[in-house]
Amino acid sequence: MPLRRTKPPPAAREVPLLPLRGMLVFPRMMMHLEVGREKSILAVSDAMGRDRHILLATQKQVDVEQPEPEDIHETGTLAEIKQLVRLPEGNLRVLVEGVSRARILSFVRTDPSHRVRVEELPLSQKDNAAEVEALVRTVTGLFEQYVKQSRKLGSDALSSLQGLTEPGAIADQIISLLTLKVEEKQALLDAADITERLLRLAEVLQREIEIVELERKISHRVRKQMEKSQREYYLREQLKAIHKELGDGTEDRASEAAELRERIKKADFPPAVAEKAEKEVARLEKMPPTAAESVVVRTYLDWLLALPFTKCTEDHLDLDHAKRVLDEDHFGLEKVKERILEFLAIRQLSTDLRGPILCLVGPPGVGKTSLGKSVARAMERKFVRISLGGVRDEAEIRGHRRTYVGALPGRIIQGMRQSENALRQVIRLYTRESGVRQMERQLAAVCRKVAREVVGGRHKKVRVTVANLRTYLGVPRYHATKAEKRDEVGVAQGLGVTDYGGQLMAVEVTVLKGKGEVMLTGKLGEVMRESAQAGLSYIRSRSERFGVEPDFHERYDLHVHIPEGALPKDGPSAGIAMATAVASALARIPVRHDVAMTGEITLRGKVLGIGGLKEKVLAAHRVGVKTVVLPRDNEKDLEDIPAEIRREMRLVMAGHMDEVLEVALVGGLPPATSRPPSLAADGQAVQQPTQQIV
Repeated sequence: MPLRRTKPPPAAREVPLLPLRGMLVFPRMMMHLEVGREKSILAVSDAMGRDRHILLATQKQVDVEQPEPEDIHETGTLAEIKQLVRLPEGNLRVLVEGVSRARILSFVRTDPSHRVRVEELPLSQKDNAAEVEALVRTVTGLFEQYVKQSRKLGSDALSSLQGLTEPGAIADQIISLLTLKVEEKQALLDAADITERLLRLAEVLQREIEIVELERKISHRVRKQMEKSQREYYLREQLKAIHKELGDGTEDRASEAAELRERIKKADFPPAVAEKAEKEVARLEKMPPTAAESVVVRTYLDWLLALPFTKCTEDHLDLDHAKRVLDEDHFGLEKVKERILEFLAIRQLSTDLRGPILCLVGPPGVGKTSLGKSVARAMERKFVRISLGGVRDEAEIRGHRRTYVGALPGRIIQGMRQSENALRQVIRLYTRESGVRQMERQLAAVCRKVAREVVGGRHKKVRVTVANLRTYLGVPRYHATKAEKRDEVGVAQGLGVTDYGGQLMAVEVTVLKGKGEVMLTGKLGEVMRESAQAGLSYIRSRSERFGVEPDFHERYDLHVHIPEGALPKDGPSAGIAMATAVASALARIPVRHDVAMTGEITLRGKVLGIGGLKEKVLAAHRVGVKTVVLPRDNEKDLEDIPAEIRREMRLVMAGHMDEVLEVALVGGLPPATSRPPSLAADGQAVQQPTQQIV
């Protein structure tokens, strides 16, 4: 591979500076940027009035709105503005092409726009051509191995290296294709020496290959475990059938059942416990004596009959007395004693409260057992010490299966649904789980603080609201998903289901001038990739009806992206959202921001049913979406949605993609006789921006 000799560095020059947020542009790389900040717009205008050259340098912190010189990396890319488009809202959309690396020597001015003095960094490389050649081959081989093992890049990623002979160009092209942190890309941009850059790139590729291999091993292990579980289930079902054929369940067990029913009657159980015990006795009668489950049920009933359900100790809940006892028995430990007093305060306010447990954690000899004795003495309870040394299984502490008495949530959940905006804030901003354990902990924390205030005499009544919730729980741990605020071209709102319930997912589509390639990003699974392809094929087959250029698939590239960070997205439910975003981007018709949708699509445009309908509709209602488009095949599932939700929302049942677009697009479908609008301005595609505003 021929190597260019190092040229002496060119003289310094003055150019406008455009700070970037969360992205980098490398030499020989073309990218669309949306420019919205006032200083950035003036910097672009300054460059257009001169030689169209501008320095692109990345901010050190993304959230800095007005960066100062110390907030910007010294090394950036000198680029040329290839095209400029003024958007209706006042922003600029520019197409830039990286020319060379450049280093900022000084800031000439910072107002009204940034202008800097820079020097271009020549391609510095050592005289050892053989070493550079070896590094290029190593990096190329590692990249080929990464593409084959990873599903993040398509096979066309390798073809993008064809025709490149310069080591720097090969390295920069590979870097631009990798999904790396901004800090890692900046370090590779800083490496002007080609040998150093190739060495760093080889380390990055080797690390990514190891991560991909580890993910593959984990996936294989999980799949193997699932196959084992299915095999065991099949064998157990066969065993049950064999026992049934042998007739092991014919023995009369009436006398044993009668004895158990008599003991249950004398035990004076609470109604719920008595009902559960009667059901277990009835099950025991029908089981063969040799069945393993028979022993489990009998043991469960024996333990149930041995428990003192109706015997209890009267609690003494005097905070002053408890404080004196704790101070007599323990010097110091103020935080621990304060927590115990909070617990007793809650017991004093609600004498029938069940469930809260104090857990004292620490090394031996610090006072855990003696504190427990003091609490028992303060409450005038009996104290029992159970040693758990050597216990390895949590089931030995909480009990094995069948130890619960079949209690079901009812009144508590209903009351929670009816309560002040504060509970909703706790759910949205402080919990993120499938169940209610974390929410219970957060509510308990609020109640402890309030109880201490009430018992301490500071307040007789405390009202917890959205305004003062942060006082009790601190800074929110999560951020609630928000719907789109305005109608936009190429942006549709889909609905999905995660481990935490329904989730709103924005589908963004950008049209670029190219050769008909389709890029899919956003941690999409295989099913969602197939949905995107099906939606695109449908739009191509109906291009004339949607007012789209018939040969758009030969002249333009499509980039389909679903944000939301590292949230995994897969499943047959985003087809119509993707097709709507594609149709909007190609026809340049905005999508209504107050419409969300879910459903799969066929090549003929038929909308197919999906799962998780209730969770998805609730997610749309939670973020304020008023209209939801659903598959007509799911009309039978509408009964699962609460009546008050159905009254507040407009649920549109669609059987064909044309019906979806009629609702989702602003103004509905374009007339069938309308001419296809031009996708290009001055030879370049125009689309709704999806890049980070700079």
